[in-house]
Amino acid sequence: MGIDYPHSNLTFKRFKPVSHMNFKIYITCLIAVLMAGCASTGIVQTGDGKYLIAKKSPQVGFGPPIGVRADVYQEANEFCAKENKVVETINLELTDAGFARPAAASLEFRCKAAK
Repeated sequence: MGIDYPHSNLTFKRFKPVSHMNFKIYITCLIAVLMAGCASTGIVQTGDGKYLIAKKSPQVGFGPPIGVRADVYQEANEFCAKENKVVETINLELTDAGFARPAAASLEFRCKAAK
């Protein structure tokens, strides 16, 4: 059943309202996607006393990855503190959030003795 327009080949069908169950499924999928967006690699040893941690943020819109940068440094500091050491940054790569691209930070570091 649809609406026919006499001078056109188009037929528009009426949409059924979204059921309560379909709405729950939609919300569940949306939450899963958002949670996957803030994924982290955790701390990975790359050899020679070097470590790497990378994290993506579910940040919406355009902007710098300020929160993700803080998160990777916090995890790295906690990791090194377990050995009574401090973080020495080897390389930090930041990716700004953009259209269909989450903010991200990647930190390569080593733990060195505190001064």
